Amino acid sequence: MSFGKKIVEGLIWGQIGMSGRALITFAISIIAARVLGVENFGVYAVLISLVELLMKVTDMGIYAILTTYIPRLLHSDQPGECSYLVRWTLLLRNLLTLVTAAIFIQFSAPLAAWMGAADIGEYVTVTVLLFLVRGLMDGFNFILIARVDMKFYSAVEIGVSVLQLLGILYLASTGIDVGSLIVLMILVNGVQGLLYGVRSFSILKPKPVTFPLAEVWKFGLNSWLGTVLLYLRFKSIDIILLMYFLQDKKAVAYYEVAFLLVIYGGYFLSTALDRLAVPLLSQARTRFGMDGMREAWTFLTKLSIFLTAPIFIFLIAHGPDVVNIFYTEQYAPAGSLILLLSVLSLASICVGAGTSYEILFPLNKEKIFVSLTGLNGLLNLGSALILIPLWGVSGAVVATGGSALITDVIALAVARKVLGGRFPFGFVFQILFIAAVAVSWTLLLGEMTVLKLIFAVVVYAAIVIGMILRFHRFNSYEKETLKGLSPRAFDWFAKYGLLK
Repeated sequence: MSFGKKIVEGLIWGQIGMSGRALITFAISIIAARVLGVENFGVYAVLISLVELLMKVTDMGIYAILTTYIPRLLHSDQPGECSYLVRWTLLLRNLLTLVTAAIFIQFSAPLAAWMGAADIGEYVTVTVLLFLVRGLMDGFNFILIARVDMKFYSAVEIGVSVLQLLGILYLASTGIDVGSLIVLMILVNGVQGLLYGVRSFSILKPKPVTFPLAEVWKFGLNSWLGTVLLYLRFKSIDIILLMYFLQDKKAVAYYEVAFLLVIYGGYFLSTALDRLAVPLLSQARTRFGMDGMREAWTFLTKLSIFLTAPIFIFLIAHGPDVVNIFYTEQYAPAGSLILLLSVLSLASICVGAGTSYEILFPLNKEKIFVSLTGLNGLLNLGSALILIPLWGVSGAVVATGGSALITDVIALAVARKVLGGRFPFGFVFQILFIAAVAVSWTLLLGEMTVLKLIFAVVVYAAIVIGMILRFHRFNSYEKETLKGLSPRAFDWFAKYGLLK
């Protein structure tokens, strides 16, 4: 048993697109941070956080519904039922988006005053427009993910990212401000949404076949509650709390840079895996039953650890260097935040952060997901309310990373119980040892420059990959999956003893 060729290809194409977009987003953030300056970059971060808040409020469980039920209905040869489900889900989500936008406009001024940032009120119009574009188009994004249509997804992700990069380069040369940067995001997200919408139209073509949706809405509402609670564990709520307690836009900017590098940077190689885990596990259960899903979960967990842990270890060693080289010394205070957040994130990924939650959806254990995310969000919110006044930005980092780690440990215990799967602790220790050995020589390079940093990254990655191929003992499931991906490459690695 292994993932089908379409699934594995989808995973790779999705990763190409998402990694490409992550790299371009990193470049865009560097340009924006350097050109806007620390305070204005902080304002920009607050506005994006407000958009994320609105997105979570109007989520309605759409991601969980579409990525869980579309694979089930299509693989059960029920295209009419699938069309019916998608139509109603998109309709209700879009209505809720419009209502939420109207409410936000009404209360935007008191919210800005509460955060001590009256100048944020100047950007209400563009902020609402960005939310509307993202909210109305988001469902099409999830439809492509649910269908594992990742070649097209990859092409669009990279294409719109290049468009955004060209746009910000133009703005940087003619004069950039916070408002023009958000307008650029509106245009880019609009183009992206239209392309995804056209591609997704085929799923709406079959004549709708009605069927009871009560269980679907119940599933979606539980997932929605979990998503709202999940919001309480991420940077958006931290940024709002930082503004309330510190009323310091520079502190927000430092936190934004640290979060970009550690969370987006640390997970950029596993972005597609995180997005596709639910449909992959759902298909594994549909095709192979519980045993197949159990093997798939173990494989995806190993892959997630392999793709993320080495990055966090490199950031622990060189995070401050990355900030000073790319963002300039005006963002130097973010260096210590990167070190702290990288350590906590590494600990989380070593106990199965991500896959331990995602396995709950194919098992229809969304109530457990809600409980776990609720615990995580409340822990983060409660600890942030205490630690931010005491430790400032560092308190926000400890609250976010610490609460996530506690909940991830609990989530792993729950996942092992409901699935009966074994967690690959041996693989975790193997990865940590290999990455620690591989990064040690980079500490001897002295003061970092751009060329030194690039050289260190390339050689470090080569050492980690080479040592994993040489010393990791691949089981039959892993070998079958890798061979299905590229038989020629698999035979070459096996010939030279790189796949044991």
